[in-house]
Amino acid sequence: MVDGFYNAYSNLIESRLADIYKSEEYTIMTETIFHEFEQKLAAKIGDFGPEEREALFEDFQTAIFNQTHHQNKHTYRVAFNDALTFFMDTILTPKK
Repeated sequence: MVDGFYNAYSNLIESRLADIYKSEEYTIMTETIFHEFEQKLAAKIGDFGPEEREALFEDFQTAIFNQTHHQNKHTYRVAFNDALTFFMDTILTPKK
């Protein structure tokens, strides 16, 4: 049962994050961040050719996405655990 709960819990987090990543708001926000980042970085690496520059930008974008994805998963896990603890301690078994 614990394994089933953990799998359901992990699937819930992954599903919710996938929904967020597909949202229009998230897409606009990340495109804006990456565009600003690309402009600032391009000013600093003027000696690179277009292909090298594009490859470098893609590497940075991937690294940024992966880092924020792991941070988001951790945040959701903590929030879910806090909500579950609150539910069990306060609502399900209130202290008298």
